[in-house]
Amino acid sequence: MYIPTIEEIEEQIKYEITTRHPLIRDFSPVSMLSILTGIVAGQTYLLYKRIDDSTKSVSILTATGTDLDALVVDRLPAGRQAGTQATGYLTFKCGTPATAAIPIPIGSKALALGQDGSRIYFETTAYGEIAIGDYSVIVEAHAVEPGTKGNISPYLITQLPYSIEGVARVENATAFANGTDEESDDELRTRYYYAVLVPGKATLEVVEEHLTDLEDVSESHVYPRGNGDIEVIVDYDEGTGSDSQEIIDSLKENIAAGITSRGILGATITSGVVVTSIAECSGGKIWIRALENVIAGDSMTIEYVDSLGRTRTSIVAIPINTLRGDTLEATLEAPTDRAVSISNITYGDTHSYDVLIGMGEYPYLYVLPRTVSVDVAINITKTSYPETDLEDNIENSIETFLNSYRIGEDLEWSDVFLYVYMDHETNRMFEGIDTVNSCSISGGGNIISTTGSIINITEDQRIRPGTITVTVT
Repeated sequence: MYIPTIEEIEEQIKYEITTRHPLIRDFSPVSMLSILTGIVAGQTYLLYKRIDDSTKSVSILTATGTDLDALVVDRLPAGRQAGTQATGYLTFKCGTPATAAIPIPIGSKALALGQDGSRIYFETTAYGEIAIGDYSVIVEAHAVEPGTKGNISPYLITQLPYSIEGVARVENATAFANGTDEESDDELRTRYYYAVLVPGKATLEVVEEHLTDLEDVSESHVYPRGNGDIEVIVDYDEGTGSDSQEIIDSLKENIAAGITSRGILGATITSGVVVTSIAECSGGKIWIRALENVIAGDSMTIEYVDSLGRTRTSIVAIPINTLRGDTLEATLEAPTDRAVSISNITYGDTHSYDVLIGMGEYPYLYVLPRTVSVDVAINITKTSYPETDLEDNIENSIETFLNSYRIGEDLEWSDVFLYVYMDHETNRMFEGIDTVNSCSISGGGNIISTTGSIINITEDQRIRPGTITVTVT
């Protein structure tokens, strides 16, 4: 709605008065008529504003803040997504070996300076203690306030807002991460409309949630791939050999009409031109999806790599009168075969096809996450009085930590290094480590050994522990 200015309203009032009463002409600034005209114009302007605000507050397109929160609850019962606090670890240090235990109470604070000079506070979320003879302790902590401002790089948290008896300084050897800002009005509005446009079986989040709720599924991810396709990655505990009917049923129940769960795209044939090795997976069946009508039938020979690394062959006959969108399951060389990737396709016609790999049944295909085995080699020097089974304890800590990785999560060297010193399950500092001389991590064809180095993981891969070795110099 158009809102006139106060001046425009004044001019309109003067026009109405002089039109109806031509003899009234005194609108000088000090005249009573001019003063009254100004008052009426001002109040009329405020009325316009109130009407406009009221109109905006009842529309998803224009409402803001709490008004928008109230409008979206019909489709988004949980409402606006709150910001989250960044999490990480603080190291509290004393200048000399502690002669008595130094407690670090829950809620102990530290701070960093933001780029704008603002103070960003952090507090411990667990109890810590510098043991007698030790110099430091690592304690779990989070940012006091939610938001991305709490995502702080290593060694930027260096100040204590108030003294802790026996503690000389504080630092964060690793980054604080996972802090998020509160969902903005625009982000909330977009999420609402997405839920409306795909009613009932609306969001990819819903598909993920229902899959993860299954008893044998520990984690799932759903990615949009365009043209009505989605890709489903499911960490299925029993998924080493056969399809899961419960996963198939969940996909049938929760995927919106017109959406296809396609597994992964292993190869394409476009107007007869073959492109192979587009993607690979942990293993699945092979499916051929026609991208145009194939009236007279067709054929192709597909070479694939199975889960044992062998090159295998499937000869595929496309039936006559195959219509666009029709999908055929290829017969693999052996019934127990699982294709990991497509290595070659021999094809002599001009039709177009997608070659898909996945478990399940079309169009409810899924794949399991590919495992990236990570080896860790650690060399330490021990103090005179190390704890019993120190090497085994370190190895178990690293193994437990690597098993906690989620699908698609990159591995940072500094995160692994932290659990050389500290038990992953209990946050207990190991006793007896004088120096960590080296920590080398290998996986996915990469070797990392310094702060800041990363092993990058694709969105369908998952870290798993390989050989963990601790040696002593």
